[in-house]
Amino acid sequence: MPNKKGRKTDKAIALEARVRELEVQVEAFMAERVGLTQKAYIDSLTGLYNRTYYEEFMSNLLSLADRENIAVSIILVDADKFKDVNDRFGHFVGDLVLKYLAGKVRRQTDRAIINTSEVSDATMRIGGEEFMIILPNTDLKGALIVAERIRQEVEASVDHKTGKNVLQVRGSEGRLVEVVLDRSITISLGVAQRNPGENLDSLYRRVDQALYGSEKGRQEPGGCRLELSG
Repeated sequence: MPNKKGRKTDKAIALEARVRELEVQVEAFMAERVGLTQKAYIDSLTGLYNRTYYEEFMSNLLSLADRENIAVSIILVDADKFKDVNDRFGHFVGDLVLKYLAGKVRRQTDRAIINTSEVSDATMRIGGEEFMIILPNTDLKGALIVAERIRQEVEASVDHKTGKNVLQVRGSEGRLVEVVLDRSITISLGVAQRNPGENLDSLYRRVDQALYGSEKGRQEPGGCRLELSG
């Protein structure tokens, strides 16, 4: 409060300083909270969204799809015989392979945004060597195009004459790491479009069955395959 001469008292100055200090602390707390919230939704290895985000995202998306009659398709991607990679080359190389595949998958999609007016694609690592791509406003034909692009991109990295893969991945320090494996890295893909009113469990079962059919129907040991849900 100003004194009779219009000057602030020491008490008023100290109070204002304390208020500014508290404001800074509140801003720092909120920034940390936002960071922790975002971190809770991100897979630390690949930088993709994780399973927690997948479940919340899909819950919101399916509700929106029912209200607005929006088509929703999903692609499930699995790294073939990934346990063999870890067993033969170690978990460090296995992690690099997952980061490499995540980059290939993510190239086809954007970060997800959900609000009242916009829903865009989302790419997630939902567990182990499995990746999920969510495609709102996309029918089965459109999802197949995206899946085929992913299949071709991963397939292109396989040298079918030697059976080797040359992978270029950014390591934890941001440096480009080149890994040469004496075996091919391939993927299987399942694709499904949501039926009207279908819940998440049912949709996932169908795309998982399509993925299983892709893996079971593999004919070329060095090739990537995809399967549509009926």
